[in-house]
Amino acid sequence: EIERGDWSSDVCSSDLETLVVKPLPGKQLNAEEQRKFDMLFLEAVRQKEKEKYDAEFELLNAALQLNPDAPEALFEMAQLKLAFGSMVDTLSRVEGDSLLRRAIALAPQNIDLKETLANQLAREGKYKEAIKLYKEMIGKRPDVDRLTVLVGLQEESADFEGAIESITRLEQIEGKSERLKIGRASCRERV
Repeated sequence: EIERGDWSSDVCSSDLETLVVKPLPGKQLNAEEQRKFDMLFLEAVRQKEKEKYDAEFELLNAALQLNPDAPEALFEMAQLKLAFGSMVDTLSRVEGDSLLRRAIALAPQNIDLKETLANQLAREGKYKEAIKLYKEMIGKRPDVDRLTVLVGLQEESADFEGAIESITRLEQIEGKSERLKIGRASCRERV
């Protein structure tokens, strides 16, 4: 059984039979609706694994008709819209962004959702907002990978003082290294 905030879109096929998604406290589904939602959502995940994205889209739409506030379904739909919305398909990208933000609002403790949004924002060149999300995630659960991404975003946006601070945090977790020493020196030169 997966609690809200602990689920991941990277579910193995063997785990699908035991995956149960709980509705939000504000949206109570009866047993039949919950069973139908679970069935639709799990089948959507299966279709995603088979790379049958049209079927995944239709199944997610049906699941969201039953529970429009299910962060896991909103997240998967956002992923579809963001992945298949080309640069000229502004509407799909905007819808994907909106769905992802809604999923985060419904499950604010889910760091994976925030990281997905932060990465999307970085791809779009919205570094300030991506940096803010990474700092929030790191504040709750510091980790080397996220700090490394944060340093890269700060360097990309010319926030070299911020990058130096993040490198210092990396050193506190990883210990001192030649790589971090060089990164700090490079940032200092550009301040």
